[in-house]
Amino acid sequence: MPDQYNSRIHIRNLCKMINRLPRIFLLINLLSSLAVADFMSGIFINPGVKIGYQIGNNGGLVIGIENSVTIAISSYYGYTGVVSGIELNVSKMKLIEYWEIEGGLALLGIALGGEWNCGYSGSFRVFSGCVGFYSHKYLFKTKMHENAFVGKYPLEMSAVYDHGTYRWGKRIGP
Repeated sequence: MPDQYNSRIHIRNLCKMINRLPRIFLLINLLSSLAVADFMSGIFINPGVKIGYQIGNNGGLVIGIENSVTIAISSYYGYTGVVSGIELNVSKMKLIEYWEIEGGLALLGIALGGEWNCGYSGSFRVFSGCVGFYSHKYLFKTKMHENAFVGKYPLEMSAVYDHGTYRWGKRIGP
């Protein structure tokens, strides 16, 4: 009897922890966005890794890499950019390529593009985050959904901060 009671307590504690994950994730994103709070404008290359799950007929666990080039005229106007990536559907052992045009303000963005998975399909993605973010993608033709976590690291090509202008990390002006 005590073993069953202990296992129920462990399961209950595990469920509580899982329910806290979205809040913890949002807190991490908020704290990571404070690191770039003085960002004013610039051009960034953003390589990253992705892990997710596609729901649908040919769905399954996906892992991959993604890169985007983003341009921000000012932090008041948000940013825009292009994204490309390649991922492996581990369940089907199949490579999937995709591209998107993205835009956003602060921690929220949208992307429109396409994916080659059982033929070409247009896609719509909503994402939220900064260095690590949550993404939900919908494929129109195949009617698949994808939930993923993506971690990216912004590499500045050219940036203007409130304390100077930088190109590839080196200060070039006031």
